[in-house]
Amino acid sequence: MATDPKILDSVRCKEIGRSCACYNLRRAARAITRLYDDFLRPSGLRSTQYSVLMVARLRGPVTLTKLAEMTVNERTTLTRNLTILEKKGLILIEPGKDRRERQVSITERGQEVLIATIPL
Repeated sequence: MATDPKILDSVRCKEIGRSCACYNLRRAARAITRLYDDFLRPSGLRSTQYSVLMVARLRGPVTLTKLAEMTVNERTTLTRNLTILEKKGLILIEPGKDRRERQVSITERGQEVLIATIPL
């Protein structure tokens, strides 16, 4: 009896799961993110916020557009993280060269928090 090729049975789904690069990379990325978040917990940062803070330290002052590009974040995700970091006093958001542009720089407190995360 032939099986309908439009129906995926559990065996076939497991085969796809084992061999699908996208699925396996996403699983690995989530596992690594959990490890980083656990390590960063005492600093009060999440891994997404850590990367934003690090880029602000390395490249700051940096425009929001460049920061989103460098951290591979969508603008909404970046804005959410920037709001948290700004409320904690870890970054400063100021007007850029023109009225449409805003720039992010790390504060002294932000640098102290980064130092506390060493040896990440």
